[in-house]
Amino acid sequence: MVHPYEIVIPDTQFGEMVICQLYDSDDLVVASEHDNTGNGETRLFFTYKLPVTSARCFEIIVPLWIDS
Repeated sequence: MVHPYEIVIPDTQFGEMVICQLYDSDDLVVASEHDNTGNGETRLFFTYKLPVTSARCFEIIVPLWIDS
């Protein structure tokens, strides 16, 4: 499968969530992907190909609780 868009988010840590959205020339969301972050960097792949697009990514930090 070809991935026309690969977004690399550096400096990620475990326990976070990243959401990236592709926007068309009218600034409308045409695709959205999310993934749990890895240690170091996280990669998101889109299979959508648009002539004019921009990407915006949001990082969500989810606190991890450990019961002892």
